[in-house]
Amino acid sequence: MTTESKKNMKLFGYFQRFTGGQETVEVAGDTVRQCMDSLIARFPDLGKEIFDKDGKPRPHISIFVSGRRANSMEMAEPIKEGDTLSLMLNIIGG
Repeated sequence: MTTESKKNMKLFGYFQRFTGGQETVEVAGDTVRQCMDSLIARFPDLGKEIFDKDGKPRPHISIFVSGRRANSMEMAEPIKEGDTLSLMLNIIGG
């Protein structure tokens, strides 16, 4: 039996309304997806904001691991000790 490690996830701007204003929240997981699932378990309304019906991050969402953007193909990527997670809403316009 493995125990998922705890990580801090920084949430920027828009997402803080779903966390009661918290900028940083603790999540559990050893992969990007496990950490995102942990976040949504704590704050269920975030799920529909972050993921589409197929479970992929919406195009206007960026998930970063230690400053590097993790795309939908990297959701199973392991998170190493010391990595930081961030969730941002992309600004879209023309």
